Amino acid sequence: MKTNAYHPDASIKLVAINNDNNIVLGRMEHALLSEGFQVVVDNELRGSVPYEQLNVATSDTSYLLSRRQTIGIKMFPEKQADYILRTNYTLAPSFSRLKFSEFSAAMIDPETGQTVASVQFFQNPVGIGRRKANKVIDDFVKDLKQ
Repeated sequence: MKTNAYHPDASIKLVAINNDNNIVLGRMEHALLSEGFQVVVDNELRGSVPYEQLNVATSDTSYLLSRRQTIGIKMFPEKQADYILRTNYTLAPSFSRLKFSEFSAAMIDPETGQTVASVQFFQNPVGIGRRKANKVIDDFVKDLKQ
């Protein structure tokens, strides 16, 4: 879905809460670039790192529990973009391909906070004939270009 405020020639910044090995973020960036969008890379790498280990003991077992914290490293000065693309997804079980059981994306105008384009996708996470994640992403990006 796109609103009248959406402009397909605007620059887009992809953001992720945690970009540790985020293959979906990379695939989205590739799809946008392939369709001719101007993509501005987020200037910060974020990841979850362990900062403390606690020894937990029960009557017959002992194990270590890691506490984690998110850190960010700025790679270069921040570059502004016309829109911010925020995604959220749940992967479906699959032995061979990346597939979503749920996927949503929102294109946000940072000046107004308005969502100017969005997508919601859901499919049964098990069974034959499920759409691959690449197809869901490609369809969303092609719709943005029209």
